[in-house]
Amino acid sequence: MMTSSALVLFMTLPGLALFYGDWCGQKTYFQFSHVFGHRGAGNYSMVAFGYSLVFGTSFKSPYLGGSEYFFLKT
Repeated sequence: MMTSSALVLFMTLPGLALFYGDWCGQKTYFQFSHVFGHRGAGNYSMVAFGYSLVFGTSFKSPYLGGSEYFFLKT
């Protein structure tokens, strides 16, 4: 199950880039950089904020964790 999930995740980004690149014709490189740039921004925001919102405890909310681990602060 984990191997299958990893393969699907690895196929998603190039698949999206090729799909959007087909729409634009000659602008394929721009679409590749666009998709991979958004993925990079998503990864950065997960590291900067997502970890704390999942595993923090300072908000006393059943849905949001807290802000004590922003930017992986320990």
